[in-house]
Amino acid sequence: MKNMTVADIIQKLNQLPQDALVLVDGYEGGLDAVIDTKVIHILYDEKKEWYYGPYEDSENSTQVGVYLLSTRGKRH
Repeated sequence: MKNMTVADIIQKLNQLPQDALVLVDGYEGGLDAVIDTKVIHILYDEKKEWYYGPYEDSENSTQVGVYLLSTRGKRH
């Protein structure tokens, strides 16, 4: 999958729920390229350790998020 440009991301995001929270991979340093988007259901857990993102992919939730998949979390 190719790295996405601003135009690619805008086109994709325009097709997704406009009130969805936008999420990215977290932790450590460096930069990764965005390669895709995915609509997921999310749960928030403020009690997680700082090095874990407070949101988790969960089919048991009605809250929707848009996950910007990066080369770090590359999925085939």
